[in-house]
Amino acid sequence: MLYFNSCPKCSKGTIEYSEDSQGKSITCLMCGFSKNSFSNSPRSSSRRNKSKIS
Repeated sequence: MLYFNSCPKCSKGTIEYSEDSQGKSITCLMCGFSKNSFSNSPRSSSRRNKSKIS
């Protein structure tokens, strides 16, 4: 899905929303800004639990 003129970094770029087995992500087609959101699958949550500092 594309969102025109909605990039939070450059404010003029088109954001492409995509979703795959690793989670959801948005990427600006103009400036390259990228943000990822990992899914709640056991594989990604176990990876996050290992990196916690207590």
